Amino acid sequence: MLGIFLAFYGNKFVNIVIFSVIALAVFVIVGSLFFQLFLKKVSEEWAQWLCLAGVIALACGAGYTVMKFRKYGVGLFAAWGGVMLGFVVTAAFLVKNVYAYYGTLAAFAIVMFWLAIKVEKTVVIMITSFMGSYLLVRGVSLYAGGFPNETALRAEIADGVIDWDNYEKKFYIYLGAIVVCTIISTLYQRKQEQSLTESLRTLKRPLR
Repeated sequence: MLGIFLAFYGNKFVNIVIFSVIALAVFVIVGSLFFQLFLKKVSEEWAQWLCLAGVIALACGAGYTVMKFRKYGVGLFAAWGGVMLGFVVTAAFLVKNVYAYYGTLAAFAIVMFWLAIKVEKTVVIMITSFMGSYLLVRGVSLYAGGFPNETALRAEIADGVIDWDNYEKKFYIYLGAIVVCTIISTLYQRKQEQSLTESLRTLKRPLR
């Protein structure tokens, strides 16, 4: 459901998307650090719940702050979309070199961040379409199988466990599905954006 929403309505509800993504990211990162490092030191149950509430409040505060600075929030969101695109590209081409792998991720993130700052609307539509399509196809793959875990795949390629001969070729079917879904959802979002723009122009025309 999240993938469908993001793919077809990500641009329309971009503020909600930015808030949700940033808040979730901060909650996962800070929450993981807290539970791994400090949970054992907090014995009282009420204190644990209080700490959890603090982590949630911090996550929501971070999401709201980034959302208010919309331009840079969109840039950060686009950068993460670039990282996801980098995951797909490096998996598709079985990138083995560690410098090439992380260089690719960084390059996609930087380019998408810069483009989002310059041409926000177009990049947001493309990134939300891609991310939503990726999540949708990823969800299907959890039942059908054949879509490798990016982290595990990276380690197996680096160790020489996986090469072209034993690589799961079903991944390329998923990759094609992501591309097709991205194109369809991008066209849909652009059509919706054009319809909204035309409606606003009509409202601004003087009555005769």
